[in-house]
Amino acid sequence: MHTQKRILLVEDEPLAMKRLEKKIHSYRPNYSISARIDNVDQLRIFLNNNTVDLIFSDIQLADGNCFEAYKDVVDIPPIIFCTAYDEYAVKAFKFSGIDYLLKPIDEQELNRAIIKWEQQYKTQLPIQEIAQHLSEEKQPKTLSKILSKLGKQIQVIPVDEIRFIYSEDKITRAVNLENKEFILDENLQELERLLNSEDFFRINRQMIVHSQTVRKLTSSSSSRVDISLPLFPHLNTTVSKTKTPLFKQWLKK
Repeated sequence: MHTQKRILLVEDEPLAMKRLEKKIHSYRPNYSISARIDNVDQLRIFLNNNTVDLIFSDIQLADGNCFEAYKDVVDIPPIIFCTAYDEYAVKAFKFSGIDYLLKPIDEQELNRAIIKWEQQYKTQLPIQEIAQHLSEEKQPKTLSKILSKLGKQIQVIPVDEIRFIYSEDKITRAVNLENKEFILDENLQELERLLNSEDFFRINRQMIVHSQTVRKLTSSSSSRVDISLPLFPHLNTTVSKTKTPLFKQWLKK
């Protein structure tokens, strides 16, 4: 039987807080929730006056970043981060010796994170070092080259030579300035995070385009626009309705 542990929940979304607490209790009904905190000031005060065994923490709170509180506390308990933060923060969190969970929280991943803490946790990186790592990553690094494998050969494609990237039949392809296609290992979701958002825009579920590719637009129904790609008539080049306003703003930059 698992021994009783004191847990702190740090989350500024009430529904997310309730869902997380429910999932924790489904795996560890004997765990006790010591406090539920939704802002930096309360978090700082609580940690300077109380002790817990484990923290489940979001990053962006109602009044700022959770690290504003953690960096001022001398003895930080182990933390499992539950966040939608970008990949650079995620990499930093791995150094904590516990784990990170991306929203929406997967129950199996949550259980594995708890088990990891219970069985393997021995040391953790000071939170000040994690906070410093995050500050060093304020400007996300972006891809400059993409690799395309064909058999035993690997083609190196400069990102600035890519016109657009699309997904079809679960295969991701990049098209360069010469309209040559290259198969990629990454999916569109991964590439969207890695590519420079000033140059690339994901117009719909199937395509990411470079700003230099957009030369001609055609208005369509439901306040949407189509990007003209005459050599690729079979592709979906319609900007989704929800993204159209953002897309137009992006083009003006």
